[in-house]
Amino acid sequence: MIALDSRAINFLMRIGTVTLLTLLCALSTSLTFAQTAKISLTFNTESKSVEARFQLSKAVDTLHFTGNGEIRLKTWTPLNGARLNDDGTALIFPKEQNWVSVKLNPFERDGLMDRVYSPVILFGDGRAAQIYSEYLLPADGGTVSLTTHGVVFGHTVAQGKTAWSTNDAATYIVAGQTDTTEKNAYSITLDKELPAWIAHTLNEKVAALMNLYSKKFGSQAKKRPWIVVSFDPNTPNKNAGFRGDTNPGMVRLNLMGHVWEQENTAQTTQLISFLAHELFHLWNAEQWKIQREEPIWLFEGGADAAAQDALRTLGIIDAEQYKNERTKSLIACSLAEGETLASKLNGRTHYTCGAAIFYLAAAMNSVTSNSAGPLDVWKSIFASSKTKTYGTADLLRVAGNHVSTSSDDTSVRQASQLKDLIESNLAWRAALIHDQGKFHIHETQQGDEPNIVVARVLLDKLVIDRVDNDCKGSTSISYRNQRYQIDALRSCQRIQSGITLTHLGNFSMYENAQQALAYARDQCTKGMDLHFSDKNDVSLDLPCTQMPALPQGLFVFNPEY
Repeated sequence: MIALDSRAINFLMRIGTVTLLTLLCALSTSLTFAQTAKISLTFNTESKSVEARFQLSKAVDTLHFTGNGEIRLKTWTPLNGARLNDDGTALIFPKEQNWVSVKLNPFERDGLMDRVYSPVILFGDGRAAQIYSEYLLPADGGTVSLTTHGVVFGHTVAQGKTAWSTNDAATYIVAGQTDTTEKNAYSITLDKELPAWIAHTLNEKVAALMNLYSKKFGSQAKKRPWIVVSFDPNTPNKNAGFRGDTNPGMVRLNLMGHVWEQENTAQTTQLISFLAHELFHLWNAEQWKIQREEPIWLFEGGADAAAQDALRTLGIIDAEQYKNERTKSLIACSLAEGETLASKLNGRTHYTCGAAIFYLAAAMNSVTSNSAGPLDVWKSIFASSKTKTYGTADLLRVAGNHVSTSSDDTSVRQASQLKDLIESNLAWRAALIHDQGKFHIHETQQGDEPNIVVARVLLDKLVIDRVDNDCKGSTSISYRNQRYQIDALRSCQRIQSGITLTHLGNFSMYENAQQALAYARDQCTKGMDLHFSDKNDVSLDLPCTQMPALPQGLFVFNPEY
């Protein structure tokens, strides 16, 4: 019986071994079928390009990807006879093979596609490039390594070592030679091409801003953030100024154009505003999350308003400059096409209109100009969130806290009107004009002495109108901060060559907008030419007999607020 049992056991053991081997073989085949890739990135300093080599786990004739195929179509150049399919979601090989190389090209300009991370960003010093990780891996995942030294999440990655893998948060990988400084609160990688004043300002203000946000909201950033700053002085886009993104534990800033080479007060303020906005996302996108299907303006416009409040708190801008920033957002949203908030939202208006709403919400809780700001609004939103998420309902609740304690019918109506504005139940202007008192604003009227923001708006209209008149309706003009770049057209009479205009009647149209506008009004009333110029001895006289009409909806904050 014992012998019989032993034979039976031996037989069963042999059957079990065969079965186990079969199962292991099947499992091995299943794992191999999952098409993973080992991707090595090489930054070529001579050609200023990035090449990605995909080593696959098995030979195939098609390699599938997920995500935005349009980005691959715009920026990938497959090598070795491979090609992308029509929608950019697969690489098709001429035969079965287990490797392929792809040249990764930058967009023609950073920010070419709105709300999309730029896939490759070259450092201006020619020594390195940033590559966004999310677009690289095939559908079944894999790992990314570097053939040279690089940096990821603020830490140096040695040649050949894994820099990023499937389970890591999407981020930029820096390939090439860089200068990275690790500090207690953050690490920072700077493009050697950056003007010295920018590097100095960033090193000085990053810590100050992070300290302000940490104290205000009672929490540190989730991870020690890594800040990457690149510089592209030769961008083909005349209006390009800056572009930034925030990823988990990482902020990237890209400054574009020769305009950044010269240090001045306006440039310094804009740089710090940009930095403050992106750093704030470490809190309103990382520590707390915006709820799904909530509008972009809440997330981005709220960060714009928080950034300006941060600059005011740190003394980088004064009370008058802060008021002008709030007024600029109100006016920009008023002048955007469309009657309601929903119809106005498109591109940059998510930022300007969103910031304006946060300024209005703060004003509802304020008695004086310094009693509440967007940072206080955000603090209340964060403090009341038990789930670490937020939405427009939380903003309305915070904005209504002040009026809910009042029995004043006007206050209750005002809270309702902010809700109607946000939900587009009322037109933008109607929601503001019905009761301007609680918002501490008033609408500019014809004949009012314009503040500097209104004056700049009117100068924009005036210059466009006069150029349009000279060129017989074929206007070709781009402008930013009252710096007007005009292309000469055959239809133009006095504009014979491409020019840039910054001054009117010897007044800077940006810094001295009110004086420039007063000069224009006087000249137009007399039917005399307007004299335009810039710092490079450019001179242009254009006729004027009537000033453009004052647009409706130019709301400004009251002088005492």
